[in-house]
Amino acid sequence: MKTKIAFANIIILCIAVSAQAGYKDMKEAYESYRPSAYFESQLRSADAPPSPKTQDSFHEDVKKLNATRYSWEKVPEEIKTNGKFSDVDPDLMISLSAAASDHEAVVALLGGDFSKEILEALVLLRNPSITSAEKKFRAVRQKRSGCRPGNRSGRNAICTGSG
Repeated sequence: MKTKIAFANIIILCIAVSAQAGYKDMKEAYESYRPSAYFESQLRSADAPPSPKTQDSFHEDVKKLNATRYSWEKVPEEIKTNGKFSDVDPDLMISLSAAASDHEAVVALLGGDFSKEILEALVLLRNPSITSAEKKFRAVRQKRSGCRPGNRSGRNAICTGSG
């Protein structure tokens, strides 16, 4: 019985010693670690405060913002004068409506030379936000006016209400 207890103690001692093997070396390596020079230089540059902007650069930024603001303020005026935001031909939209869901058709259209109008029509046809807004609009219109949906261009819609 004493031999069994002694043997169990030896096994437990071996396990305990092997469980702590390398811990002291690992602790020393951790405490003596120094990052590379590149990493330290990156840390130092991140801690350094950014250089202050000069008054001239501030005025340049204000000029850029004002120019952008002016160009965006012109858009509603152009919509009021022209009556529309986009000049895409409705017949072009109808002819490209198959490309709204066909990736290969889009690749074929954009594979060669293409015009700005084709690109703008494809954006209008394939943009998920625009198609979602169009579906919501058609649903509200159908609900309020009693129209059954027609094709994508709004043609062939059957309306029975006064909407």
